[in-house]
Amino acid sequence: MKVFTMLNKTLPFTLSASFLLLSSSLFAQQTNSETAQQEIEKVSVVSSRIVLPTNRLATSTTVLDEFDLQFQTALNVTDVLRQTPSVGVSNSGGLGKNTVLRVRGEEGFRTKLYIDNVELSDTSSPQVAPVFDDVLVDQLSRIEVLRGTQGLSYGADAGGVIALFTQEYTDGFSAAASASISRYDTQALSGNLAFGNETGNIFFSASTLSSDGFNAQTSDTSGELDGYDNQTFHFKGQVNITEQLQGALVVRQADADNEYDGCFDNTTFAPSNDCLTQAQQTTSRVSLSYTHENAKHEVAFNNTEIERRFINNGLFGFENSGSIEKFEYLGSAKWQQHDFIFGAELKEETLEGNTQTRDQNSIFAEWLGQFSHGISANLGVRLDDNDTFGKHNSLRAGLVKLIDYDTIDIKLKSSFGTGFRAPSLFEQAYNDGPFAFGDAANLQLKEENSQGVDVGIELLLGSGSSVEVVLFKQTIEDEIMFDAVGFQGYLQGQGESESQGVEIGAEHVFENGTSFWTNYTYNDATDTAQQQRLRRPKNKFNFGVRHAWLDDTLLVELNHRVVNDAVDIGGQELDDYTVTNISAKWQALENLSFTLGISNLFDSEYQEVVGFNSAQRSVSLSANLKL
Repeated sequence: MKVFTMLNKTLPFTLSASFLLLSSSLFAQQTNSETAQQEIEKVSVVSSRIVLPTNRLATSTTVLDEFDLQFQTALNVTDVLRQTPSVGVSNSGGLGKNTVLRVRGEEGFRTKLYIDNVELSDTSSPQVAPVFDDVLVDQLSRIEVLRGTQGLSYGADAGGVIALFTQEYTDGFSAAASASISRYDTQALSGNLAFGNETGNIFFSASTLSSDGFNAQTSDTSGELDGYDNQTFHFKGQVNITEQLQGALVVRQADADNEYDGCFDNTTFAPSNDCLTQAQQTTSRVSLSYTHENAKHEVAFNNTEIERRFINNGLFGFENSGSIEKFEYLGSAKWQQHDFIFGAELKEETLEGNTQTRDQNSIFAEWLGQFSHGISANLGVRLDDNDTFGKHNSLRAGLVKLIDYDTIDIKLKSSFGTGFRAPSLFEQAYNDGPFAFGDAANLQLKEENSQGVDVGIELLLGSGSSVEVVLFKQTIEDEIMFDAVGFQGYLQGQGESESQGVEIGAEHVFENGTSFWTNYTYNDATDTAQQQRLRRPKNKFNFGVRHAWLDDTLLVELNHRVVNDAVDIGGQELDDYTVTNISAKWQALENLSFTLGISNLFDSEYQEVVGFNSAQRSVSLSANLKL
């Protein structure tokens, strides 16, 4: 019944959006049928970790390229991802503060985050969650999002994957630098160098960000500011040992100081708003790949280490640290119209504070095939062997049908996937420790099991317009959650939590060069008691429009976001809100540009987490130099 109710709510919007796109395309001057062909042959890496045309993918993906990112005045990558379908973000008080990103309503720690194939995970956090707080936009040239629980090759617990990529440069030398200022005495500097030739290529970037911030928590009446500082270094290099053999190295280090509210004095345990976290994260990946005709093999070693120091009222309180070491093999082979992907992982997770370790070994394989009549299919399986929770099998399957007409291409798609997540070392250690009580005390947690399905249609028109509609449903059995009301510890739901909804997206370019894009997500997420899950808005709408003036030297973009129907702890309703941002980029010289942006143009006041403030209207100015 829920599915039919959901369709009744969203079907009028779906039909209206589709009709508007189709109508505008029919009246717009058509370029030619090649435009549609070029659009449908876009490629993506995030779905199966190899480059594949999007018209073969049964999974749902979002791709933001360098052109999309050049308009951004946002500093943190999560502010860009807010504009994409089914991505919800809740922030607790500004830059650097706790930021949770949820894909299709699932918990933030189910999302996997990668940059240049290096996993960014906070191994000191309770559930080994991705680290979004310290990822800055100016380091990136491309963002890909895999929506849903079908991240087979990334791990059985992947409830969505965010893949970030820095600049690729293979011929000659390039350099760039940027500087920006904005409200709250926020200043950012960044620079990068890149060089490439037939021997290999390197890319190096460095950035620093400093902000006085604003008062993070509404209960703090002192008016003090909660600032944030970040320094990040990122190196990526590849050497061509032979024509077929390449070695690569990626090293990233982020150091961040974050002031926040809501800690406790180390001695008296009295509440305090003089709180500071110092975090240092180092991630690295060294790999060796061999390519021969239609096959590729890669072995890699990944290491992630993070340490967080907590300082309360100016005195050191405690620290959390953890690490993940992972050895992985990834292979792929192509035979006629069929691709085969296979791999293995040996992973060791360590929680330093409790000197606990856990191993999990995995193997996986996937087949993707093309057939006549525009049909593509995929089938994959994964086996995980956790040394505490045993062996688990996961599955991914999908089907695609392409239908070509003179001025419109139609893609029908469906995908299904399953997975599991073992309780984290921290979750179980907390229940076994001195702070758990009541039902959580000594509760032995068991693994969660998940499954997800989506069905969609994509329309690609000869004029360059596109429309996508996707229905999805996901379930988590025996979900583990922290008791946010009584603070007993980690509890386990009996039964299934659900997340289901509809994603609608559309894009169009008019004859005069004006382009617009829009997306809408309806997400009904409930826990095992059929109560709405926390901080998941049921309705999220994004709209953007771009136009160029002065022979394309002045580019202007406006985007508008509407977020409705979310609740917090105890069923307390969160604010419905709208946020409008506008930015203008002026190409003053061939190598010099300036960007002016206004965030929260109408100065909306809202909370994404009860008790925590959000940023007010902010004007930013940046200068960008490329050599």
